[in-house]
Amino acid sequence: MLSRYTTTPMLKWFIESCMLFAIAGTAVLFYHDKKVRALFEVDYYACQKMWPEVLQAASSHSDDSYLVHAVNRALYHTGRLAFDMFSYPQHPDTLFLRAEKDGAAYWKKFDTCIELGIINVAENALVVYLEVFGERPILLKRLALINMVKGNSGAARVYLGALSKTLFHAEWANNYLMHLQSDPNFATDDRIQQLRNLMVEKDGPFGDYLPEDILLALLVKNRQNRMAIEYLMALYLLTGQLDKFIENLNYLDDLDYSQIPRHYEEAILVYTFFSKKSVNLRGRQLSPQSHQRFKGFLETFNRYGGNNQAAFRELAKNYGDSYFFYYTYGVSGMKK
Repeated sequence: MLSRYTTTPMLKWFIESCMLFAIAGTAVLFYHDKKVRALFEVDYYACQKMWPEVLQAASSHSDDSYLVHAVNRALYHTGRLAFDMFSYPQHPDTLFLRAEKDGAAYWKKFDTCIELGIINVAENALVVYLEVFGERPILLKRLALINMVKGNSGAARVYLGALSKTLFHAEWANNYLMHLQSDPNFATDDRIQQLRNLMVEKDGPFGDYLPEDILLALLVKNRQNRMAIEYLMALYLLTGQLDKFIENLNYLDDLDYSQIPRHYEEAILVYTFFSKKSVNLRGRQLSPQSHQRFKGFLETFNRYGGNNQAAFRELAKNYGDSYFFYYTYGVSGMKK
């Protein structure tokens, strides 16, 4: 029976996949390197959009750049990026993995680019990877989505047709093939319409763009692109560009925050302290908690005579999850 089944391409693929999953699963289960195991887990949870699980799996090894990239994406999707990002180790390059030059970095960035609306960047990379690795379902599905967003029905049918021959994605592909017949413009598909409203027509070659430029271009297209706003503000905080951060606070008017996010408040307090300039909060108020924490941070710092190294341990213990600490030391996620 096994011999007969393996002559059928679909069943042969299924049996081979089961064997592959079994081997991979066993390897992960018994892998002694917890960091590698965390990478496997985070990849899986991010692919399934299980954001709380991403944060939990990455918590003990979140200093890895790929894990930090996934953590920031998970924080955004759980509405916590502007409140909790400095509770985790951070680095300016982790938002877009610009410092990572190996092929793995591109695999991590596909979905981030698509979610932001950087469609052409994602498509260029996916096409290259399709040529290198062949018709992997993860590539076919994203290329099908991108071409539906761009209105390229012919190319979308090709990718959907190939995807319909796979086991786990056939239903998704066949549903969209039927949708192409009944509603070729996808006027009733919320996901595709959302991405069309976000995407910019030209967003440069993959890997050869400045994050600030592309995020600003996204906001020219749609200033209510929440992910672009939060990633732009996060980029300014991570790179210490507080002047630009303050200049772009007006984007808060386009978000539905009931309060100024914690890290934004902390950055405003740092800016006003060093610049001696006031900030137009457009009718908003900084919370008493942020004022009190900044006061405590300064008192602790001054108690050590302004000696950064001497004050590090105590400040890390009490303020290691704050922008105050990151701005001073360039590290975060230190509070225990």
